[in-house]
Amino acid sequence: MIGALRSDDDGKTFHDLGIVISAAGDPDCSTPNRYFAGGNGDFSAIADQKGEYIYFFYSNYSGDRESQGIATARIRIEDLDFPTGNVFKYFEGEWQEPGLGGRETPVFAVSGNWHSESPDAFWGPGVHYNHYLGKYVMVMNHTCCTPDWPPAGIFISYSEDLSQPEAWKQPKLLLEGGGWYPMVMGLGRVETDKLAGRSTRFFYGVGQRLDD
Repeated sequence: MIGALRSDDDGKTFHDLGIVISAAGDPDCSTPNRYFAGGNGDFSAIADQKGEYIYFFYSNYSGDRESQGIATARIRIEDLDFPTGNVFKYFEGEWQEPGLGGRETPVFAVSGNWHSESPDAFWGPGVHYNHYLGKYVMVMNHTCCTPDWPPAGIFISYSEDLSQPEAWKQPKLLLEGGGWYPMVMGLGRVETDKLAGRSTRFFYGVGQRLDD
């Protein structure tokens, strides 16, 4: 599940605002996957350039194959102080499914079920707005094709409108192999992991396998 926290002192302390996104259905306890039995997670969040919504991009590991993959949900910025019940998932062209237990239509659906012996999927999206390109940029992991999550590359995609999930371009290979949770960091004075320009730094983590 995905929860929300608020800090009023620049991150020294946080207030728990509750769970805002959870998966539909029950966990699959018979899964051969060695990390999870379902759920929504491995997410990033970003405000749109109009200042209207915060968009979540997350991995759905639950349900049938058609619903699994990188999905999206959003909340109005004016509702951030009371986020529980105010997050809505994107499903079949509309933003009306509840964040808690609602269904989702993936932005990038899996090719192989996460709960099979050969999962084939994008996951772990990191999203920022690139003001040089005038586009939102998503970097994401790809894994294939055993339950151990071997890294099959880091991919990149672009969109000009977060409110239209189908507008994201087909992911292209950025780096073969690589590690987990890719992220782009802007280098300018006011740039962050959510805002970048022509020059950036690229990060990813290297995880330890269970059998190491």
